[in-house]
Amino acid sequence: VLLFFLCYPTIVKVSFSMLRCPWVGDKMYLMADMQERCFHGAHLKHLLMLTIPQIILYIIGLPLVGTMHLMRNKDQLHERHFYTRYGLLYLGYRDDRAWWELVVAIRKVCVVAIGTFGTLLGVVDIQAHLALLVVFLSIAAHLYGQPFDMERKNSKLLFDLELTGLGVCWFTFWGGLLFFLGHEKKNSVNDNVKIMMTIMLMVANMTFLIYASWTFAREYRKDQEKEKERKSTLNQTAENLSNGQQKTVRIKTRQIDGTKVAPI
Repeated sequence: VLLFFLCYPTIVKVSFSMLRCPWVGDKMYLMADMQERCFHGAHLKHLLMLTIPQIILYIIGLPLVGTMHLMRNKDQLHERHFYTRYGLLYLGYRDDRAWWELVVAIRKVCVVAIGTFGTLLGVVDIQAHLALLVVFLSIAAHLYGQPFDMERKNSKLLFDLELTGLGVCWFTFWGGLLFFLGHEKKNSVNDNVKIMMTIMLMVANMTFLIYASWTFAREYRKDQEKEKERKSTLNQTAENLSNGQQKTVRIKTRQIDGTKVAPI
């Protein structure tokens, strides 16, 4: 599960790359190999035998199968054997939002698709606007859906981190669009504005990265301390039980030693 979760964006990008075919004159050619004509010959065979099955099985199939499996086992979400295997997909979410990873997968597919096919539109600012739209809709869905359990401290922390991360993404896309407009139209954006925007983007991204890393380290340390405390409590309990059993044995031994046996 962890491997598929980490490799999913790469799988989406590789699958979509075979469909990245810009127009050259009146024909379409594969971006990865401009000598290969799209939807003809070897490309068509590769498309039918590999690309389409990849899109069906991985891009669409993996999120759907994972969501269906979680929904069919809603009563086992808090069972140890279940969340040990699949907890990465739903832990932290509310029970009635255990399927929210499907929304995250759709967002990943949309962003990768914009990055892959956006250049085929011929206008870069349209690509940036589409990315801004996807992130904006993701923020709206996050605020409206509230997938995390807000009554728990750790879940609320995840909610805030996710929202902050989406906000930083939106700000980064918007700043990039500003640079593009300044490049396309000379003197439309002052150089001082570009410098300030560069500094703001760097500060925003670095601050979020440092804060997220610090938060992870802090929570990890807390978990380790709780685990040590739990083990210490278990050892103390076992030691107390052992001492209690030894005392019981001693008392029984004394009782047996003090018993008088009547002669026959």
